[in-house]
Amino acid sequence: MIDRIADTDAHFRHQQRDEADLTHDEKAQIAKEIFHKNPSTFLSRFGKYLNEIDLDLFSHFKGDYEVDFHISTIRKHFSMKQNRTEVHNRRYEAMLNLMKEGSYFSEEVMKAREPLLYEQMIGQYLSEEEIEEKAQKEIDKSDLRFSRILLNFMDNKEETARWQHQKSIEEGQMEEEDESSEDNESELEEMSCQAAHGKEEWVPSATEKQQMRDEFLHIMQERFMEGQDEEFDYSKVDTNTDYDSLNIREQDEQEKYFDEEQPEDVTVTADPVLDQ
Repeated sequence: MIDRIADTDAHFRHQQRDEADLTHDEKAQIAKEIFHKNPSTFLSRFGKYLNEIDLDLFSHFKGDYEVDFHISTIRKHFSMKQNRTEVHNRRYEAMLNLMKEGSYFSEEVMKAREPLLYEQMIGQYLSEEEIEEKAQKEIDKSDLRFSRILLNFMDNKEETARWQHQKSIEEGQMEEEDESSEDNESELEEMSCQAAHGKEEWVPSATEKQQMRDEFLHIMQERFMEGQDEEFDYSKVDTNTDYDSLNIREQDEQEKYFDEEQPEDVTVTADPVLDQ
């Protein structure tokens, strides 16, 4: 524990401006002395660098108000961290299920959730042939009842309203940015004119279009993991222990979607008290 703490950027003691940095051994010695002389100060100063197993070293201080307070605070931190890990794991499993079994992450359903982002990344670059092909696929020729046509119309209307709402938010943000950068206005206008008149409109290749589709999917996956899908009921996932029974994928696969600080291994020291 002491060796591990000595490897951190924790505050060990005040130093003069021109004083040489403390060595690892000096840091370890200072931490060890604080542990023996004032365990509550040790917990206050180095608590965030401890592992849960380290707290067993303070069991013989139980009953000391300050030590008990710091121990309780550190355990709450461990509990919150564990809860965040469980939520991330459950959302990750739910996301994989949705990708495998449902249409939640299909292009059309994602487009309905984020029509403006879709238009910016994919829609504006579709050719007339691609637009016509998509329109044909969206029509269920086996069900041309008036009720189905009406539902499709209502879905399109809702998607358009959502697009307009997202567009207004984006324009409002852009106006705020413009107001904060008035000094660069003339330069930006000149650059805009050059871009409009000096170059032809960019037409992405098939490979580039696929890359943008992949990026759109990745953004939507990240938003799901971060709890930003407003219409999704996360309570059915975050508190659902059924997802804990699923096989958790390898950590390197999960890190593609979220980063979790890994618990550090406990380093055994030569101090007999700290080895308990």
